[in-house]
Amino acid sequence: MTQKANVFGMADSPKVAPVTKPVRSLLVVPFGATNPRSGGGQRTAILFEALRSAGPTTVAYITGRREESVSEFFPGAARVETIVCSRYSPPKGGFLGRVMRLAEVVIAPWRQFKPEKGLSDGLDRLRREGDIDLVAFRYCRGFLNGHGSIHRNCHIFVDVDDRDDHRLLSNVAQRIGTTAARLFYAPYLRMTVLPKLKRNLAKADIVFFSKSSDVLDVAPAQSEVWPNVPHISTSPDFAALPSAARNILFVASIDHKPNQYGILWFMTNCWPEIAKNNPDVRLRLVGIGDWKPIKLKFSNAKQIDFLGYVDNIEAEYEAARIVICPIFSGAGSQIKVIEALSFARPVVCSNFSANGFGANIRRRLIVATNRPQFLSGCQYFLDNPAVADAVGASLRLAQETAHTKSAVVKQLRQSILTACQSIKWANPPKLGSERNL
Repeated sequence: MTQKANVFGMADSPKVAPVTKPVRSLLVVPFGATNPRSGGGQRTAILFEALRSAGPTTVAYITGRREESVSEFFPGAARVETIVCSRYSPPKGGFLGRVMRLAEVVIAPWRQFKPEKGLSDGLDRLRREGDIDLVAFRYCRGFLNGHGSIHRNCHIFVDVDDRDDHRLLSNVAQRIGTTAARLFYAPYLRMTVLPKLKRNLAKADIVFFSKSSDVLDVAPAQSEVWPNVPHISTSPDFAALPSAARNILFVASIDHKPNQYGILWFMTNCWPEIAKNNPDVRLRLVGIGDWKPIKLKFSNAKQIDFLGYVDNIEAEYEAARIVICPIFSGAGSQIKVIEALSFARPVVCSNFSANGFGANIRRRLIVATNRPQFLSGCQYFLDNPAVADAVGASLRLAQETAHTKSAVVKQLRQSILTACQSIKWANPPKLGSERNL
């Protein structure tokens, strides 16, 4: 039976009784989730803003490197402390390192979720020193690694965001192919990893997912859908119409494997024909990460601009007629889609990328499942500027109706206050050992 989850923006906000005191929170953030230009970093910033609006917030940053500092990412935090954990060290490079990572993912994926005593003890120390009311974990993995020593006299929120079983499946699919991964590896995950995730998430008070189709039955914990929203605010005077430009824009963190696979597929299968038929159109590639391998591979390709990180992302949307999102696997919902909507740009995307935003938005996207559909979708907007303007405007209205940062922060805050005014540990966690994981 599928557990019913409240979807932010889709229902009336819960009524909150007057607050008698601020909620003291501990936000647990892993390495890699604090880049303001990545989807993960933007989601972290929204959760931190909601927690801080409810009371003083301490941040525990989990990393494998003591020298790394993220204090500037959390303005107004009561305290930011780094907890070094070897499991969060950057992966080893070279052939042997890749083989070891693949072996762990394929043979023993549950090892990533083993309790780490140093981490759980560090979090419990911060909880005691700050007299913490609520501990919020970004991602399920950090919760499983570190919740073991958290005292039961506080509330626990877990933002699953990218479901770990989906992430593992996507990683393996990049190496052995989607069909083989679904036939052989997916059943293995369902028998091993998924039950462990569900059993342990049930120990939390509230579990957040990024889209309705990701919701797991984690009763007695409460499930809520916190959809991805554009964290980058559009300037009030932004009024550039898609019809004023001819470029095609792709925005992504290129070090993320599904993003690499998707844009490589598009550049190989779709772009040559689009460029040939439209000599004035350029493909603009924007996002953090190392674009050099792709740039080298397509050094002879025509009409492609490898921009990488840009200071002014708004200018790139202004110069775009269309935004593409050819992402075919991964986890969570695609923040690059909802960001394009906030800039009133029509989107041509894969079926996977269109999920998680509701029917009102999905029906306004061009959802392409193969090469001919991507080609025809892009050409349609290039040939029909007025339609591009109309579709872009309708998408922006749909985004502003149900997917705004302010609405999500408000409802997150209400979830925090409602939980912390209830009887503490109405759903007490069963603090288990590694054997129970």
